[in-house]
Amino acid sequence: MGFIPNIQNTGYYLPTTYTWDVSQILDIDLKDPEQLRKVLVLMYQNLNNMQKSVNAKDNGFYVLQEIVNGKQFFPDTQTINMQLRSNFRTTINFGALPNAGTKSVPHNINVDANVEWTWIYGTATDPIGLTGIPIAFVSAAGNNIQLDVDAVNVNITTTINYSNYTECIIVLEYMKF
Repeated sequence: MGFIPNIQNTGYYLPTTYTWDVSQILDIDLKDPEQLRKVLVLMYQNLNNMQKSVNAKDNGFYVLQEIVNGKQFFPDTQTINMQLRSNFRTTINFGALPNAGTKSVPHNINVDANVEWTWIYGTATDPIGLTGIPIAFVSAAGNNIQLDVDAVNVNITTTINYSNYTECIIVLEYMKF
């Protein structure tokens, strides 16, 4: 069975104080294998805690390729495997939004029945008007922007001309089984 952390409200937490007395290292008799073993075990445990904590953090890389982003989801209840499931991220440089229509850009993800989307989001910027909007976008006037993903493409559909928003970034997050 995989490691399932005992996460409460704070996730992983590493104390900022020493977890053992540093004088243990300074006072160790290097000729005493038992003392050396104790300190090495404590150091290994601390390094292991740091590794698990760092690996479980959502990383800040938004690159144009697939990466494991550090997020983990509950175990798949349909299988016996009780390991947390890793989440992946890729970023799409979508370009300009369409003029009252649909634009599709390939995402280059090998999508099959084993892929489950966890988060689909983005933003668009008008560098002349100095404005930004979220993708997807809903307005009271019906000037909506729809974002969806299929097996091949990221699709954005607009109901009016949003082509002045020439810089659009879409982020796709997903699990693979």
